[in-house]
Amino acid sequence: MLRKNRWMRISYSTLDKLRGMPNYSIHESKDLITIFYFAPSIGEASGTTEEGGNRSIEIILGKDNNGLTFIEAKVLEGDRVIRKMSEEELDLWFQFIEGE
Repeated sequence: MLRKNRWMRISYSTLDKLRGMPNYSIHESKDLITIFYFAPSIGEASGTTEEGGNRSIEIILGKDNNGLTFIEAKVLEGDRVIRKMSEEELDLWFQFIEGE
């Protein structure tokens, strides 16, 4: 598990914004939020009919009164975990979603 840094937080308003984006799916429980990002397939990204594995990113956040704090993130292909996301990858993702 990565260490928890201050930058690894998102606001509830950002979460609401993600709910309206087509490539995101949000699952909520009492204490946790799981965000799934579904990356475009190779064919969709390149505008061809090329087939490729459909990958997704699963990001788990804990709830508190001030927002959502990062717990864990991993890259999936189907139901199989490919790898955990690096701190650098997560930093870019957090900056991207909070900056939009």
